[in-house]
Amino acid sequence: MELRYFIGWTLIGLITFSLSPLWAQDLQGRLLDKNGAPISDAHIYISNTTIGTTTDQEGYFDLKSIPQGEHSLIMSHIAFMPLIQPLRDFENNEGQRIIMEDRVAETAEVTISSGKSNKRKRWLKSFNRVLLGITPFARSCEIENPSVILFWETDGALQAKAQDLIRIRNGALGYRIFFLLEHFRMEGREMQYAGKPLFEELSPTNDKERLRWEKNRETAHQGSREHFFRSLLAGNCEEEGFEIYHARLRQGNQFEVIGPARTANILKEVDGQMDLHFQGFLQVVFTKEKGVPSMATSSIGKAKSTLGRPAEKDMIDQEANQFRAVSDVQSSFLYLIKSEVGIDPSGRLKDPSTLKEYGYWTSEGLADLLPLEVENSSEPDKQKQPEPSLNGFTLSDLHIPLEEIYHGGPPRDGIPSIDHPVFHLPSSSDIRPRDQVLGVVYKGVAKAYPIRIMDWHEIVNDEFDGNKVVVTYCPLCGSGMSFEADINNQSRTFGVSGLLYNSDVLLYDRETESLWSQIKSQAVSGPESGTMLKLVPTYFTTWGEWEKRHPTSLVLSSQTGFDRDYSHSPYNSYEWDQQLMFPVSKESEILKRKDKVIGVTVNGKHKAYPIKSLNKSDQSTWQDVLGDKKLSLIYDASSEVLIVTDRGGQVVPSTTMYWFAWYAFHPDTEVF
Repeated sequence: MELRYFIGWTLIGLITFSLSPLWAQDLQGRLLDKNGAPISDAHIYISNTTIGTTTDQEGYFDLKSIPQGEHSLIMSHIAFMPLIQPLRDFENNEGQRIIMEDRVAETAEVTISSGKSNKRKRWLKSFNRVLLGITPFARSCEIENPSVILFWETDGALQAKAQDLIRIRNGALGYRIFFLLEHFRMEGREMQYAGKPLFEELSPTNDKERLRWEKNRETAHQGSREHFFRSLLAGNCEEEGFEIYHARLRQGNQFEVIGPARTANILKEVDGQMDLHFQGFLQVVFTKEKGVPSMATSSIGKAKSTLGRPAEKDMIDQEANQFRAVSDVQSSFLYLIKSEVGIDPSGRLKDPSTLKEYGYWTSEGLADLLPLEVENSSEPDKQKQPEPSLNGFTLSDLHIPLEEIYHGGPPRDGIPSIDHPVFHLPSSSDIRPRDQVLGVVYKGVAKAYPIRIMDWHEIVNDEFDGNKVVVTYCPLCGSGMSFEADINNQSRTFGVSGLLYNSDVLLYDRETESLWSQIKSQAVSGPESGTMLKLVPTYFTTWGEWEKRHPTSLVLSSQTGFDRDYSHSPYNSYEWDQQLMFPVSKESEILKRKDKVIGVTVNGKHKAYPIKSLNKSDQSTWQDVLGDKKLSLIYDASSEVLIVTDRGGQVVPSTTMYWFAWYAFHPDTEVF
């Protein structure tokens, strides 16, 4: 459907100001239209702050405690063209008449798809990605009024306007952002947008959420553009963790570092203000946090595995088509379109459009933006040691040793979880009898998850008769475990963090960004640290044997929505090679590293049942005692499944995995 975008009003605003003795402290005024009628419900705010209000029924507004510095005053109403004006224009003026241009002059033909059209959905997805960014915090952001955004294409470039302030809820940092969109253009991998935000504090539901927001705000500030520019002005870049280098673009797609850059050579004072000036590119490296995925705005080379392990390279290359890169540090490149640009004391560029960015900072959008008040209160506390972070996760309240957490290679979600699984009946599936599967029966529903799919995804966020369950598999440990996903009365969805502990996958939940150890079945970092997961019985077997016991079992489809070759494993011969990719804290030579065992835990006591020993036994049933609990065991050699029940007939969960993994987590284990 085609609409002609046409809005034509003229606003004449008569504003009278009453200033406190110290300029830029308080500001009062009244907004009127050209006929002298008051304009109510207009947004009046100081850009990049939490200082904002709306006009009352008589058009009056009152802004309090405006900070010192150069700021923009924003006036916005859905019926009129917005006004952006330097606050200094109102200094020493008791009243000023402001005329706003008629929007007739901006008539443009805009192709707008209906709200349900696939084209608009694609455009809105791209818009969100650019405006909000792709950092972990972006996942907790939502545009609450997307209908105000208008899209059109010009010569292959996607452009956008907004009929009103865009309202964004940031659940990661605890803000609602009202964003005046001034400009948006996206052409291929080149992206540009500009606007003026107002921040509104959200009310936390509890102390845990308040503390999470505080930690996330500190994380967002560390390594940000504003943090860098303020460090540059203060002359303490190295102390704050920034390294600066001159660089150039070689052969059109590869940045080449020339040498270190001196602050004195890239900053100069002009008429009492500081200007940034340099030729070519600046590389800015932040060394205090690990790198995370970034959006590319230039044809920078694809990510490569620096460790050279085939499994890691395969997993990293999965994300190459999404312009993502992985690094041990946060590396960004800056390019000045003009010869220089001013920087105000708060670390904000006076004309951001004169600077182009590449690399890590392009992954940050409004999701990581903080108001000036928070940034100005974020001066580093020399006595306080910042919490460590890896792969974009802040490691707080750790329940495992920091030095034993390893970066596995892929970024967070570089191994994508399956969040909307599709299942087939056996007759409609391409599964073969000898295919290995994880079998789960829960709430009377049986499902099978082929290992050849789990190798590529590791996590399936699923439901059994309306009950949330997360099914997990770690190829490095050979461990398949499932857990109830309703935790503390909140449903959780899980992703792959890209981090490992004892060679085992660390999951993370997207609601609190806590890290969870699969084999420990416990949160080991973040707001939920120490919380235990409730196991759901999961069996490692073949499809042929599983189908015999559960002929109506559903089978996870290979139609996952991801382009993966499920006919081969990215881990090749890992199962048969006794070498480990990552170190573990403890090892035992009682069994070979990758002998399969079935592990059982009862009342804090652990026991391993080696499958080789079970297969050699003449018995198939046993009575055992573990953790002062009497157990009945039934073993089926054909399926290599061990069913463990207590005296009441309740199933006790057991887990199949490699011996090295079981022992690393349970060095006090008994062995059958």
